[in-house]
Amino acid sequence: MRIYPESQIVNFGQIAANSFSTFPPKAAFSVSTIKDATADCSEQFDVATSFYTSDTLYDDTHLEMGNGLLMNIIDQKTKDSVIFNQYKIFTTYVPGQSSTTATHDYLAELTQKPGESLRFGPFQKDLIVKINYH
Repeated sequence: MRIYPESQIVNFGQIAANSFSTFPPKAAFSVSTIKDATADCSEQFDVATSFYTSDTLYDDTHLEMGNGLLMNIIDQKTKDSVIFNQYKIFTTYVPGQSSTTATHDYLAELTQKPGESLRFGPFQKDLIVKINYH
């Protein structure tokens, strides 16, 4: 079992300061799990994923970006916000199933942190997508 892509950058591009109240910046990305087609799995198994960070969270669904912004990640399949550092079922692989890949599309959205002013300039955060299969 592996995750694809193994590494990716979600780029919001240049953001206008006045865009937050009318149109929060968003960036789409995808994560896939790929089952080894040569593995002879005779049992059904679930794959769970977690967006892991050791950085400061505003709440369980918003990551503080360190510049007056918060980032929320929305699973486009379920329309739910990702809860950071918590595993959630991603897919179930069934023996004999022809599909060896499952993909979820996500939308990262930036909003201004309440009561905090924006600090201009480049910013970045690293997240690790962990998988657990059972």
